[in-house]
Amino acid sequence: MAEEKFDGIVLKEAALGETGKRLIVLAKDLGKITVSAKGAKSAKSRLNAPAQLFSYSSFTAYKNRNFYNASQGEIIESFYALRSDMEKFAYGSFICELTEKSVPEEMESNDVLHLLLMTFAVLSSTDFSPRLAAVIYEIKLLDTLGLLSGGESCSMCGADTQGQSFFNARMGGIICRDCSAKAAGSYPIFEGTRKAIEFVVKNSGKRIFAFSLSGEVLKQLEKVMEIYVRTHLCHDIKSLEFLKTMNI
Repeated sequence: MAEEKFDGIVLKEAALGETGKRLIVLAKDLGKITVSAKGAKSAKSRLNAPAQLFSYSSFTAYKNRNFYNASQGEIIESFYALRSDMEKFAYGSFICELTEKSVPEEMESNDVLHLLLMTFAVLSSTDFSPRLAAVIYEIKLLDTLGLLSGGESCSMCGADTQGQSFFNARMGGIICRDCSAKAAGSYPIFEGTRKAIEFVVKNSGKRIFAFSLSGEVLKQLEKVMEIYVRTHLCHDIKSLEFLKTMNI
């Protein structure tokens, strides 16, 4: 078997025997893959640091049928601040779990990887709100996956939604007043909520983090995105339930 080298972010880690780890890695060009890191729990192992949650690492591995067997690893960026701050750790874990459950196995997902790297950089090196960063990530992830409309026009009929808009997860997100009367499960949202979604969808790079929200709007945005994610991506998000128990 030939060696392969790849860079990727560790999204999930689980025990593999007494000293090893089984990792879920979002890798450049390869997408979401499983990596066996034998001995990674040992402090002396060259795989110890690269196999940590949140780490962006370079791995050398042999490809088996269903997973990669790592022989070497090197840290590119540890994003250490995500592990040393409780709030950042909680939201970073949520972002990782959402990504792990959203991206298909072994399908190139470089746009998602870039978004994840950018979000972790903002979380680890700035004082930007982890809570707001997480919901921005949700919006942009859904947009990147082609699952969310931009918010400026009704996702059902295309009419202008500015000034009075409604949200309906099953109908594609933001809809107009007329369509809301026809679609069960619609409810009105703040103009600030609509504008936040529109801004994130329309922009790219770190500009998507160039705004702030009132507590009331942020709370509603979290609610609508949770409903949307559960409707279109995954129902069981354990880290989200943990976030709800935290007073942060």
